[in-house]
Parts: sequence; C-alpha cells; structure tokens
Amino acid sequence: MTGKAGLKAGLVGGGVAAILSFTTFIPCLQCVSVPLMFLAYAMAGALAAYWLPKPRTAGDGAAAGAVAGALAGALGGIVWMIVSAVSYSVMGGADYIVRNLPPEVLDMLRGYGLDPLTVFAPSVVNAVNAGCCAVMFLAAVGLGALTGAIFGPSRGEPTPPTGGEGIDA
Repeated sequence: MTGKAGLKAGLVGGGVAAILSFTTFIPCLQCVSVPLMFLAYAMAGALAAYWLPKPRTAGDGAAAGAVAGALAGALGGIVWMIVSAVSYSVMGGADYIVRNLPPEVLDMLRGYGLDPLTVFAPSVVNAVNAGCCAVMFLAAVGLGALTGAIFGPSRGEPTPPTGGEGIDA
C-alpha cells in the first residue's frame, strides 16, 4: 500500500512542482519558486504518509514519502529542463548572455583562457541544468522520505483515556 499512497502523493507534488517550474519563466520569481519546490517535495512525502492505511510506521511513511518525492522530483525536473531550454533559446542563447555580462566577468573568463561563448554554449547550459535537476531529484527523495517518516506514525487516532483520568459528570 505504500506504493499506491506514494504514487498518488507524487502525482500531486509533481503537479505542484511543474506549475512552479513554469513560474521560472519570470526571472524575478525564481528566488521564490525554487524554495517552494523544496516545500512541494516535502509536502508530497507528508501527503503520502497521510494517505497510508493503518497501521503506520516510520518505515512505511519513509518508503511512501520516498516514492512520492521521487515521482514529484522527476516530474518537476522534466518540466524544469523543458522550461529552461525554451527560456534559454527565447532569451537569445549564449550571445545574449555574453552581451549582458559585466566587463569584469568577461575579462576574468578570458584571463583563464576561456571563451565566454563556449562557457555559455547550449550544451554546457543543458549539462549544468541536468546537474541541478539531479540534485533537486535527490533532495526531493530525501525530503519526501524524511517527512514521510515524521508524519507516518504521527497520524494516529487519539486514544481514549484509561482508568480514572476522565471527568465524570
């Protein structure tokens, strides 16, 4: 049952992460969307633990949360890569980036013997995006498992008081 709860929660978290990935088209929203993606991955793990059937353990919650985080991270990462590639090409590619770099940065790159157009070539930018995507995926799995382990056993029905603890009317 951990897989079913993890898949459902992963689809929800992946949808939220995909929507947040689309907001990165607006550069000033990137500083808000990226932290919210981490929150979406954590919430996917908590949601997976919430949807687990009884009896719930921390291990079951972590497993369901890891599945949810992996699915959410994969969906969010795929959309992120597509949005980044489209944004890079719409923006003007390496020429646009190099034209807008400060002269000090251009001098520094040339001082190291690097051609700025090569540094910001599409293949390099895509490789860096893939690396970021891999780190985000691992973070999604970890956050999903962590929140699943925390919220899995904590979602229990309140136990009625035993003995003389209740107040008699």
